Amino acid sequence: MLAGVALAYWIAVRFGLLLVARPEGIASVWPASGVALAVLLLQPKRQWGKLLAVIFITNAAGNWGGGNSLPVSFGFALVNIAEAVLGAWVLTGLCKPAVTFERTLDSLVLLLVAILCNGVTALLGAAVPAVAFHSSFVHSWAIWWAADGLGMMLVTPFIVSWVLKKGLFSFASPRRVVEAVLIGLTLSVFAWLTFGSFTTAETPLLRNYMVFPLLAWLAFRFSPRGVVTVLLVFSVIAIWNTMQGHGIFSFASQTRTEHLVSLQMFLAVVICSGLFLSSMVAGRRQAEAAVEAGAVRYRQMARRLEMIREEERRRVACELHDDIGQTLTALKIDLSMVQNECSCAGEVKDRMGGMQRMLSEGIQSVHSLCHWLRPGALDDMGLEDALDDMVSDWKQCNRVECELYLNAPDEKLTDEIKTAVFRVVQESLTNVSRYAYASHVEINLVADGEALRFSIADNGCGMASDVEKKPTSFGLLGMRERIEALGGELCIRSCPDAGTRIDGTIPLRQAECS
Repeated sequence: MLAGVALAYWIAVRFGLLLVARPEGIASVWPASGVALAVLLLQPKRQWGKLLAVIFITNAAGNWGGGNSLPVSFGFALVNIAEAVLGAWVLTGLCKPAVTFERTLDSLVLLLVAILCNGVTALLGAAVPAVAFHSSFVHSWAIWWAADGLGMMLVTPFIVSWVLKKGLFSFASPRRVVEAVLIGLTLSVFAWLTFGSFTTAETPLLRNYMVFPLLAWLAFRFSPRGVVTVLLVFSVIAIWNTMQGHGIFSFASQTRTEHLVSLQMFLAVVICSGLFLSSMVAGRRQAEAAVEAGAVRYRQMARRLEMIREEERRRVACELHDDIGQTLTALKIDLSMVQNECSCAGEVKDRMGGMQRMLSEGIQSVHSLCHWLRPGALDDMGLEDALDDMVSDWKQCNRVECELYLNAPDEKLTDEIKTAVFRVVQESLTNVSRYAYASHVEINLVADGEALRFSIADNGCGMASDVEKKPTSFGLLGMRERIEALGGELCIRSCPDAGTRIDGTIPLRQAECS
């Protein structure tokens, strides 16, 4: 790892030394600052000592090999590791738990580091050429501040995003790959048109602000990693051509250093805009993913709770039938035997008859309660027979015409699906009998290889369009939760004096795999 760090930092140093401004002896663009900061951000603090030693030696060697004296090289190296330590300490302290540059906070703190922390350490950096080369302290400070800040803003997010998120197009569709290549080529062509040999400051073909619509397209369509990668290519093209005296910042009356300083300001604005836009979009995507994940956990929890509730209903129904129901039946039989064998007065026999009728009603109530808790037909005969049995009983009690059309073989349905559909139909018929004042109800149920589709429609008085949003609409909310917990959809259409229609779809394959 240390060898890789040394190689990467050495390449960045040698590239920066190609852009040295005279007489200050300071590079106009210093990508090594971004490399050093990224290396510290990617490693735990206990490794910083070894990394800083490698960075110091590599920096000093690179400056010495570039023609600087040994004291000047050591001075530059000390300031470079100081700015890296200060920047990494601020970033790791404020951007917990980790710096990924997929959050707006990370980009904001990086900007503050490039402006403030780098501005402080640039004071030390400017002192080195001021003493060694007798250059202007203020001018040296401005060049150092802009060069190292640009290196941090451009190179650090590029390295961190690629190291943390490996894989080029591992999860991208072919369409996204084509779009990425297209926008990369578009920005590269724009860079050549803006900074190429045929474009000068006096006769620009394209204005620099035209890059921002392309930058917005890039930021809204791709991750921060893609944004900083394209911006790096764009910056390299701009810097190289500006060094050759080309492009919109190459005024004839200015020096190459002044050209590069103007370019620095432009690139800083472009890079900041791209980082902030891409991190904002990435944060929004993460929030949407978290909401979707929460919805999936909620559906799974609702499904689990519904299974527990149905199992509890089954158990209670069995206990009612086996214990209380049988006890009441035994009491009725014993009371009938006592009544037949006892020679009691008429008043006593009448009371015994009344007790028998009460026991009969109690037994019937227990049977009805057991059927409501868990209809035996649903377990014994299947969904179609259970619905047919329930609708027949409902028609007799409510005197309402109800047509039932069924084509849902049980072998295609799981127990969860059968229970959910039965409860939705049961709740719907209860609502019709209580509120709708309907004279006709139609129920359709069809299952194919993909999904179970059902509809329940009545010609009643209907209901307000916002009734489902009311906190007291537990029945409607319960129906929707049952279906959505199975990955399905439920649509309730109704308006006053126009009846109500409930349409539902449950995917069979998803329900089987869940």
